[in-house]
Amino acid sequence: MFNLSIGQAGCLMGTQFYLGLDNNHGSKIDLVTVTTHEFGHGLGFLTTTDGQTGAQLCSTFPATCFPSLWDDFLLDNTTNKNWRR
Repeated sequence: MFNLSIGQAGCLMGTQFYLGLDNNHGSKIDLVTVTTHEFGHGLGFLTTTDGQTGAQLCSTFPATCFPSLWDDFLLDNTTNKNWRR
């Protein structure tokens, strides 16, 4: 589902989704880019690591952290090093 309130008061006011397929979205939100990005999450492409702190998703019982497979590909732009587990 996509938010149909986009562009209205309280929801990115003045913004619209661009529905074309020609990458000519200008200042509008390119719906093709958004859907491709979200499909990627649906296929499991995501990180469980906080980009600011480096903290990983953890459970309380048993106390275990869950790095994702994709965390191996994170890159710290300040040190130019990967965040290998």
